Amino acid sequence: MITRTGRLAGIAVVGALALAACGSDNNSSSSSAAGTSAAADTSSSAGASTSAAAGVTGTLNGEGSSAQKNAIAQVITGFQTANPGATVNYNGTGSGAGIKQFNAGQVDFAGSDSALKTASTDGTTPEADAAKTRCQGNPAWNLPMVAGPIAVAYNVKGVSKLTLTPDLTAKIFSGAIKTWDDAALKAANAGVALPSEPIKVFYRSDESGTTENFQKYLNGAAGTVWTEKASKKFAGKVGEGKPKSDGVSAAVKATEGGVTYAEWSFAT
Repeated sequence: MITRTGRLAGIAVVGALALAACGSDNNSSSSSAAGTSAAADTSSSAGASTSAAAGVTGTLNGEGSSAQKNAIAQVITGFQTANPGATVNYNGTGSGAGIKQFNAGQVDFAGSDSALKTASTDGTTPEADAAKTRCQGNPAWNLPMVAGPIAVAYNVKGVSKLTLTPDLTAKIFSGAIKTWDDAALKAANAGVALPSEPIKVFYRSDESGTTENFQKYLNGAAGTVWTEKASKKFAGKVGEGKPKSDGVSAAVKATEGGVTYAEWSFAT
């Protein structure tokens, strides 16, 4: 059962929101000599010779998952309150963009909703191998930070509760079900006045870990309907792309008949 909160609602699956940052095989304080600036270097984040009361100073820049932007903003606020001399910047551009920027050495850490890929499907260098090069031979660490439910958010006038099975969800996002009063939806929602209007699907136009995790859910829960391989790019054959979690959420909020997938905080 999916219940509308205001004009948005739903929950489909929980994904792990993680950070990728450089690790080190050398955990001694001398590791700072390597000069790696990434967030997870063990060299100078607190400083063995620095009093904890003195706090952390310096600047860290991160980029990536827009789904975890709200959670990271809360963490940054708490961290900077406890460490007035520290600045942490995070730009929610999407998991794909964040990983590319991290591997190019442009940011200290990347937010991604799926771990760095160890194999390549398009002939390019695997993400994990590129990250090891960027980290001067050290492996990048995937650091789980928070669990983020992925919501199926919809905007259908007069409908406060909606039952969507995995198969129905897959058919909506593949375009097999095109109207809200489709017979299959009506059968699963007895007593609900579903309007005779088109379903308007919105999906992430950028490379998105949320997209990948949502499609993994469809593969696992509705594999006979959703046969496309999960990736950071939306594989459905219907809908309109919008950038980032803000984009798809705003589109559904402004569009009667709209539906999308987004991290729970963006739906609520």
